[in-house]
Amino acid sequence: MFSTTSGDKLMWGDIITATPYDDLEYTVTIVPMGGAISIVKWALDDVASGTRLSLVHAGLPAGEDAFGLTRALDKGWDGHFAPLRTAQRRLASILCKTLPKPACHTNCKGGGLLLFS
Repeated sequence: MFSTTSGDKLMWGDIITATPYDDLEYTVTIVPMGGAISIVKWALDDVASGTRLSLVHAGLPAGEDAFGLTRALDKGWDGHFAPLRTAQRRLASILCKTLPKPACHTNCKGGGLLLFS
């Protein structure tokens, strides 16, 4: 990723593994990490109520000095997941009202269709 104003490189990485319908794992380096490499892994897992989407971002700097960076990254990830959670809840609400209980499963309060972690 490059800055829209300066054109400077801000973020880069390489794909480690990519398995369709299963997982995606890649490296991420961002300028504030001073060349340190972190690993991001997305995974899709079958669960009784549908599919669980998991995200792990490992290898981030630790300690008091890294707190601002960690908060910024968390805000960025939440910017991706919040719309997914909202859409999932809306879809679950609609389907749980229209489908018979076995088709919808019995977990309509928790979404019943997709689980995000």
